[in-house]
Amino acid sequence: NIYFYISFLMLLTFVNLHADEFDELENIVSSAEKTITSSVGSFGKIFLGFLPLICIAITTLFTLMNAKKKSEQEQDSSKIYIAGIIGIVGGGIIGIFFLGVVGLLLMGGMDKGFEVTYQFWKDAFKV
Repeated sequence: NIYFYISFLMLLTFVNLHADEFDELENIVSSAEKTITSSVGSFGKIFLGFLPLICIAITTLFTLMNAKKKSEQEQDSSKIYIAGIIGIVGGGIIGIFFLGVVGLLLMGGMDKGFEVTYQFWKDAFKV
């Protein structure tokens, strides 16, 4: 037990003598934390800004591919345009839904996801 107390006192003495080195380490860690947080925040804004467009593109692509397969089987190409419009509208609805869910899960409110997207595009167009 006496060895434990002596080694503990030596550790405290060592920490007191080299406290300024720990301050430098703390500054490095806090600087890295700020940089990572800023980078993740920037990526998140970009992702939320493009999320509706990504959903529209993916949904339209899949509906057009499906409609093309059906039109080749039935020899009727008039339904491809209707499927494209349905894909665009459906993708927009899905994108809005995903924005609300991401806003609710990550930011505590559905409106915050829409607000981030609105601010992203407002800043992008300098309005």
